[in-house]
Amino acid sequence: MNFFAITIPRRAAAITAALVAVAVIVGGGVKLSGLMQRRLYAISPGVTLGGEPIGGLFPEELEARLSKERGRWSVPSVNARWQEGKVISAMAGAELDLEATIELAMKAESGQALMPVLKRVVAAVDKDYYQPLYELPAAGKKAALTINVDWGEEFIPALLAILKKSGAHATFFVTGVWAEKNPDVLREIAKSGQEIGNHGMSHVHPAHLDKAGLKKLINDGEEVISRITGKKPAKLYAPAYGEVNETIVAAAAENGYRTIMWSADTVDWQKPAPAVMVQRVRQKIAEGGIVLMHPTENTVSGLPAILQLLEEKKLSPVSVGQLLKAKVSL
Repeated sequence: MNFFAITIPRRAAAITAALVAVAVIVGGGVKLSGLMQRRLYAISPGVTLGGEPIGGLFPEELEARLSKERGRWSVPSVNARWQEGKVISAMAGAELDLEATIELAMKAESGQALMPVLKRVVAAVDKDYYQPLYELPAAGKKAALTINVDWGEEFIPALLAILKKSGAHATFFVTGVWAEKNPDVLREIAKSGQEIGNHGMSHVHPAHLDKAGLKKLINDGEEVISRITGKKPAKLYAPAYGEVNETIVAAAAENGYRTIMWSADTVDWQKPAPAVMVQRVRQKIAEGGIVLMHPTENTVSGLPAILQLLEEKKLSPVSVGQLLKAKVSL
């Protein structure tokens, strides 16, 4: 006579035996004791996490404990910063991965010693923030459109319509003073899905301000935009008059902003013929380039041709935020 042997893991056998011993049939179902529920659904006996016993805890109990102890396992990230005349690189931090740690604990064998699962936390401000951005070739076949706004509100609806028709995106850098005078137009930009950046509270010369003044200029502009749109602007700062120096860039970075410049200037505020603006873009634009415009009548006339030019060069018209994300995803 042949016999078949079935090997049952020791823990499973114990659970099965206990189940048979304590199960009570009630109305066609099985009612388990509290002890049996822990044997079936809780962490295995003797398991430790970071040297502390967690065996017998249900997942929700471990979650409650870990939620109170997040700080114990967290290491804060450190932003890049100026120090002794040079930029010190950012340092990544770490924080508890609650879901992964609970999953690890539930799979642990009896008596196993575990450490929490940590996930990397990237600093909000890295070394790149201390360099003005003129172009980003690493973004590939894309070109960012920027529109600096301190006047010309009457032309913005037409610009939005052109962008929508072409499926193009742009970053509108607005001043706080302009936003306060034209809240409905600002909300229209936000509603259209276009990106809103910070052009400072007013169109003053940033090179004439100290760091404290620059920070206030940027923060005040952010506050106005946030109040009107209900959402903070993108952490992108376009200094008025294109003025840029170490102090300006550092002040923006310390506020969590990247300083955005351009590689192709239409000089549309001088009201050149649309064909001239297009030619200026043609001569300068390349992969990852940034086009500077303003809301003028000539820009409204010239924007379709600029978009056509980008299409011919196989460059997707994007916002600055999209340009930066394209680099990250490479």
